[in-house]
Amino acid sequence: MPLPPQSAPVGGESRDALAGWFEVETRIDAPTASDYALMAVIAGRNDGVAVLKGGDGKGLAVRTGDAVDAGSRLVSVDPGGATLERDGMRQEIKLPRADAPPVASNAEARAPTPGVPAAPAANAIRLTHGQMLGVMRGGNVAGWDRGLSNAPDGGIRIDRVAAQPFAPLLQLQDGDVLKKVNQRPLGQLADISLVFFHFGQNSSVVLELIRRGVPMTLRYEIQP
Repeated sequence: MPLPPQSAPVGGESRDALAGWFEVETRIDAPTASDYALMAVIAGRNDGVAVLKGGDGKGLAVRTGDAVDAGSRLVSVDPGGATLERDGMRQEIKLPRADAPPVASNAEARAPTPGVPAAPAANAIRLTHGQMLGVMRGGNVAGWDRGLSNAPDGGIRIDRVAAQPFAPLLQLQDGDVLKKVNQRPLGQLADISLVFFHFGQNSSVVLELIRRGVPMTLRYEIQP
């Protein structure tokens, strides 16, 4: 005689119970490295850096081979994610998906954005992954929001360029308010992770910002 259908789990059920209901195998041996969220990666030819954010909200930049904390280290970095190791066990952390499509080509990067003056192509700021790796290794991004704040009208305000490792490299100035990166709105301080993401993933990046009350666009070309 067939068994009567079971009731679906309701609120308050444990994660393991829910997984069992849907016949999903759970892993109880996952390293605590999973407590870290991956904000961005910059992968060089023989080196790489991962920008991680812990449960306390603090960020740090870690080079491949270096310790993340007392019990884990960064094993490898690739364009899509990073691998951490703890007690001989490895776990891959994937980058979050960005809703806005990346700027795929220099021609697209130079296309004007409605309502924002377009900078001449010759004025594109040229960077290399090596430069970004150097900044991240030297200055670290622990306290990733250091020198930044929420702008009153939305966006990310650069309060102190000297306190934010990336700001001088990107030629930002005190008082700049970042509004968009590759057409993705930057509404609040937490959205700085999108800036890290796009600079780590794309060869062309467009930053829209307000400088001394005037909308402007900064364009970047990033070489290997």
